[in-house]
Amino acid sequence: MFTDLAVLGQWDSSYLGAAGVATVYTSITSVIVWRGVLEALNMLCAQAFGAKNPRLAGEWLRIGLIVGSGLSVLIGMTWAVAGTALQPLAKFDDVERDRVNHFSLMLTVGLIPFTAYVAITNYMSAAGIVMAPLWINVAGAFVNLFFNLMLVGGPLGMGFNGSALATSLTRCLVVVAVVAWILVNVKNKPWGALAQSWPTQWCVAPKAPLSEFARQATPIALSSLLEEAQIQVVRLCFLRLVLTASRAPVVCVAGACSHLR
Repeated sequence: MFTDLAVLGQWDSSYLGAAGVATVYTSITSVIVWRGVLEALNMLCAQAFGAKNPRLAGEWLRIGLIVGSGLSVLIGMTWAVAGTALQPLAKFDDVERDRVNHFSLMLTVGLIPFTAYVAITNYMSAAGIVMAPLWINVAGAFVNLFFNLMLVGGPLGMGFNGSALATSLTRCLVVVAVVAWILVNVKNKPWGALAQSWPTQWCVAPKAPLSEFARQATPIALSSLLEEAQIQVVRLCFLRLVLTASRAPVVCVAGACSHLR
């Protein structure tokens, strides 16, 4: 999202506030899944790998993907009305409301793919694999910048909504990249445990207890939501000042000083 805001700020600052408000809403709601529920996979899968039970780690991954995707669908349904939900708090006009709604709606394209990416990278982290997701993330930042330049004001220019689509496309690509990395490398040490844990029967009901997953995930989700909400509320107050100032008449300081003299 930093890339989106940077490109929009250079292209047309009038859209920057709407993108910022949309980011506030999507950050608060997505943290429940991305930094909350799916963080439980890190601990649960690590316990399974540590107990030499890689198949259980695969079960936890499957549960995380199912639960995370289900929650993402519910969250995504609210993104289409993000501007409407925040309008009473931010006090922006109907034009800004519609911009926020459109920007957030475009972000739903990458919501479930990125949920899968977060789940898989937590699973990989539990197995001690951290460098591959890091480099995929770094590459994703540059890919997102390229997509923004192409889709916002470039040859495929879509304007304001092109930035959100650029981020969504990047989120789809990173999950493809991480799955491709796993399929290529799972048979090589020290990643052999992934070959034994990677689920092969995705449609079979998970054997690991959902109650245990919920017991671990719920406190993490609530604490992450509380932490993120505090940050984003402060940010929303700042954006409210920016949006208000952008509609206020500009005062020429130099002219006022000259008049006083």
